Parts: sequence; structure tokens; C-alpha cells
Amino acid sequence: MIVPFVQVSQKAARIVPVAFGSQDYRLCGILAGVLADTIGGRDDVLVIASTDMSHFHPYDEAVGMDNFTIAKIRARDPDMLHNELKAGTCELCGSLPVVTLIMTMKMLGADNVKILKYENSGRCYGR
Repeated sequence: MIVPFVQVSQKAARIVPVAFGSQDYRLCGILAGVLADTIGGRDDVLVIASTDMSHFHPYDEAVGMDNFTIAKIRARDPDMLHNELKAGTCELCGSLPVVTLIMTMKMLGADNVKILKYENSGRCYGR
């Protein structure tokens, strides 16, 4: 869903989509290193990780879990986030892309996490 948004809003953007086929945490560090080396000191690169959050929980439980997950993302600690995901206290469909993005940020010295939008389908379709 992000690619069409970028194509429309940033017409000159060149897009390099990355998809995870394996759920191997070790690969996050490898990819983060490659991304950090490739990006280097450039300031014209945007790395986006898009994900759904919790699924199939009652509305209030989903919002609570999602807020907990957002707090873990804002903490920028990929190991902690990964452990919470494994424990089931956080849910992200795109868990490893988000973990990889946090690792890449740390390698590049970036310290600003910006959540562009949080929404819950329960708000859209009723509880």
C-alpha cells in the first residue's frame, strides 16, 4: 500500500522494494548493515517500513497492544522489540522490516522515529 502512495506523492522517487521471505532475525542485521553502508551520509533517502499491527483482538485489547508496540518502536531497541514480538506482547505483520529499519537507523545515527499514522480497523468499521 505504501508504493502507490510514494509513486503519486514523490513522482521522481526511485523505489527499491524489499520483501522478507524468511523470518530469520540474523538477516535483519545483515540487511541493516547493507542499507546503512549504501545510504551512508546521504540525505535524499527515505526508508519506510509499513506494517499492520495486532489482529483479531477485541478493540480495547488491540489498541492497548498497539500502543505498547508503538512505545517499543519509539524506544529504538531492536532486540527488545524482537523479544516482545516473540513473546506475543507485540504484534506486527511486518515485524522484521520494522526491526531492520530500527537497526538501520541506529547504524546511521538517526534518532527520530516518526509514526505517520496509526489507525485501528475497529474505529473504521465499528467495534
